[in-house]
Amino acid sequence: MISELHNRHVKEIFKGSSIAFVLKIIGFITGYIFTFLISIYYGAKGVGMYSLSFTVLSISGMLGALGTQTSILRFVGQFSAENSFHKIRSLYKKILMLVIPSSLIIAFTLFFFSETIARSIFHNESLAKAFMIISLSIPFFVMNSVHVEMIRGMKIIKFSEYLRSANTTFFSAILIFSMHFFVSNYYLPIAAFAASIGLTFIFSTSYVIRKMNTFPKQGPDSLSSKDLLKTSLPMMMTAFSFLLMGNITIIMLGMYATTQQVGIYTISLKIASITSFVLIAVNTIAAPKFSELYWSQRTTDLRRVVESTTKLAFSISTPILLAIVLFPEFFLSLFGKEFVLGKYATIILAMGQFVSTASGSVGYFLSMTGGQNALRNIIISGMVLNIVLNAMLIPRYGINGAALSTMISMSFWNVTSALYIKVKNGIRTYYIPFFPRKRVM
Repeated sequence: MISELHNRHVKEIFKGSSIAFVLKIIGFITGYIFTFLISIYYGAKGVGMYSLSFTVLSISGMLGALGTQTSILRFVGQFSAENSFHKIRSLYKKILMLVIPSSLIIAFTLFFFSETIARSIFHNESLAKAFMIISLSIPFFVMNSVHVEMIRGMKIIKFSEYLRSANTTFFSAILIFSMHFFVSNYYLPIAAFAASIGLTFIFSTSYVIRKMNTFPKQGPDSLSSKDLLKTSLPMMMTAFSFLLMGNITIIMLGMYATTQQVGIYTISLKIASITSFVLIAVNTIAAPKFSELYWSQRTTDLRRVVESTTKLAFSISTPILLAIVLFPEFFLSLFGKEFVLGKYATIILAMGQFVSTASGSVGYFLSMTGGQNALRNIIISGMVLNIVLNAMLIPRYGINGAALSTMISMSFWNVTSALYIKVKNGIRTYYIPFFPRKRVM
């Protein structure tokens, strides 16, 4: 029989997922409105400049955070299960001492070398000012990511998902809509996004500080800064490789193709990524639950929670996938006629997202259960594969080659991770309809 305890875990996943799902939808809507406004006001070139700037920000932010975002989820989940809330307070202080200096160094480096990067790597001097603007937001971007994961790890799902998904894009959309009547240049979307990051920083910081003040100030603390880095840095390598794999195509398109083509590919990727937002929403609550159940050695409950989350994500995402594959031109035309050129890329990318959803929460599972080193190796292999394929396919096939490269590498690391988890943990994260499944009593 399925235990009442298991039922409680699954209900928590579904309840939390429904909340995260709604907030994720709101975030997707505001994000797509922001991108839509850029495409309408500034066309494919404007979208391309913003996309490249955001990619540089994401990579810089990942390096500046030193991998602490992922380790926060693991440790906060573990400390919460132990009722050691003083350790959460101590963890937060240690993270601040690490990420504030590192993010400032990266921000200053990007600011002063923005012209060199724009000219030497992307062969586009107009990107220099864009990189200078976005560099100013790096420390705030890093602290926001730390705060969001801290709040999420404490299972305050509503607010963490609001900060992650909706707040920044919501205010960015308002700013670009309001200001484009007075300022008309390609840098406005980037400046609007940077300003919104600063506003989100104010919200997240005030909330986390108030929360930390409710925790005990003293108590035994077994986690040193060295131990934190020992756990975080492998996770940073994994997360950085994952982020780079997701963004290297945009970077290489910027190197080999035009800014307009980067913009078209970005819209294709955004539309195709709709199929993954269900899994992301489920992961928002599932990730700390994975940590809690694994470290409490409740393997049966963990197995059933993993299977339930994957089936939920697969069932909801499949109709969305079919709609995108059957009507790509319709979705692309909403952003402008020039974006219809990305119809084949959209179909290819959607199929890659489908494989990702069917594979389950492999990345979060490995990160939350001590498998970060294995995940790092798999992701790095996928990243290398992606780079090689991009170099071969983009010069010859343009955005379609970029999409094919992304789809192959994405499928590779998801399937490989799912098979690794099955062999090592005996847990099947992937979901295939009508495939026989052994019942766990």
